[in-house]
Amino acid sequence: MATVGEWSRSDSPELPTETTPEEAVKWLLEEIDRLLLNYVRFTFADIHGIGRCKSVPRRHVEHLVRTGGVTAFAGQTITVV
Repeated sequence: MATVGEWSRSDSPELPTETTPEEAVKWLLEEIDRLLLNYVRFTFADIHGIGRCKSVPRRHVEHLVRTGGVTAFAGQTITVV
């Protein structure tokens, strides 16, 4: 299982180019399962530029990605927890 410190940027999987949003969600969930992640951290900058994050269990990731339930701000990234 990947944990903080074991996963480096060079190991980061690349999202295939020219994908539809549905394909991107499917790819993300497959990568989470492949890495055996239990939690995923969503990070973003708030309206004042302050970094914020929310860690969620794997079972809630699909719902949050599809509904934008973590944040309404653009620029959201996902990191390994």
